Amino acid sequence: MEQKFLIKNLNDLKNLAHLIVKKITPNSYFLFFGKIGVGKTQLIKYIFKILKVNEVIFSPSFTILHQIKHNNLIFNHFDFYRLNKPSLKLNKQEIDLYIDFMIDNINFIEWPEIIESFVLKNKSNLRIDIYLDFNLENTNYRNCKIITY
Repeated sequence: MEQKFLIKNLNDLKNLAHLIVKKITPNSYFLFFGKIGVGKTQLIKYIFKILKVNEVIFSPSFTILHQIKHNNLIFNHFDFYRLNKPSLKLNKQEIDLYIDFMIDNINFIEWPEIIESFVLKNKSNLRIDIYLDFNLENTNYRNCKIITY
């Protein structure tokens, strides 16, 4: 299923976060695609705020993984941006380590292109791809496309 949204302000982004929260289940994957500064991390912050997570949410660009335990669930917030350089490519053992963290948890993955082919081999997982992009007519707006598999 595919849905499209035009995000004109932070309230629209919060509404999008509410929509995503309704889809959260254990062993699910939310893959966030988009350029730097388009709002991926901000959207994830809103999701955690709706879930009433009191922990400070940050972009784990340097640590790669920020794991949050909340209401007997484990949320993984991955940011693979810095692994986009050829010199920092993951080997299979490193990828397997991150995949082990993902199993049976809720996973928010920024820059999933880095490991996408390894992540979702099990078709029983819920996968939602969230594409954020700058609107060409108004750069203050964002286009969003959500695809649920």
